[in-house]
Amino acid sequence: MITSTIAIVLVLGGLIFFHELGHFTVARIFGMGVKAFSLGFGPKLFGFTSGKTDYKVSLIPLGGYVALAGEQGEEETDFPDDKLFSHRPAWQRLCVVAAGPFFNFLLAFLIYWFLALAQGQAVVLPLVGGVLPDSPAAEAGFVKGDMITAIDGASVDSWTQMVDTIRAAEGKPLQVIVDRSGDKLNLTVT
Repeated sequence: MITSTIAIVLVLGGLIFFHELGHFTVARIFGMGVKAFSLGFGPKLFGFTSGKTDYKVSLIPLGGYVALAGEQGEEETDFPDDKLFSHRPAWQRLCVVAAGPFFNFLLAFLIYWFLALAQGQAVVLPLVGGVLPDSPAAEAGFVKGDMITAIDGASVDSWTQMVDTIRAAEGKPLQVIVDRSGDKLNLTVT
């Protein structure tokens, strides 16, 4: 239970950090003033100030925020007018707002490619998920849960490989070896 809670907090914290980093980065690219960049809400646990920006980690880790100068349309004494969010063109404000969700998509893309490179291409196993009544598979004796291991003597390691082998047969009968709960069965299907 504690491990799951810690994992959830770390994953959400990472997602939120990356989301807020998007807003922060684009605001900085446009030269907007940033008052605070916080991971978490509530009382500040620790942090530092650089320039006019207060960077902090706060007590409640389920959230975060970037406080832009002039974001609420209020007057700012610490930032000149040209640094205020509210004084920027609408397209720049839109870019800052859209940057958070965009960075979430970017993070998902990066995670996907990192996993693909680390693990190799995702492989879908040739596992029978269901058999339609009166289909060639039903007539041959396939049942849900069968793992196809070979077709016509050639080993089958993925769903894609199985589909390609069946298509290449062009309607000819195939000898299919399936693993059914540890038992090897030889089925013939056209």
